[in-house]
Amino acid sequence: MTATVASRHVGEEHAGRIVSVASFGCFVLIEELCFEGLLHVSELGSEFFTLDDGAVAFVGSETGKTFQLGDIVEVYISQADIETGRVNLKRAYGQRGRKNVR
Repeated sequence: MTATVASRHVGEEHAGRIVSVASFGCFVLIEELCFEGLLHVSELGSEFFTLDDGAVAFVGSETGKTFQLGDIVEVYISQADIETGRVNLKRAYGQRGRKNVR
């Protein structure tokens, strides 16, 4: 059901809260739409990010930038697969705006 809702919003940009951190990325809750999606570690930025010892944050190797539990991040919904239920997110670097690119 999550991916079904998300599929209607592919291409839109939203603020979300990091609610879980795993070795492969962060799960981000988009509260206004009531679903979570994966922000893969490769989408965090151009530098290399490693998981900290407590497994609650990713830390940038060059800048020390962190992505940790509770942080608010701007993301856009890049893909929603209804069959698998997966929702993929990417970082949004521009101004926040709900753009539908369908």
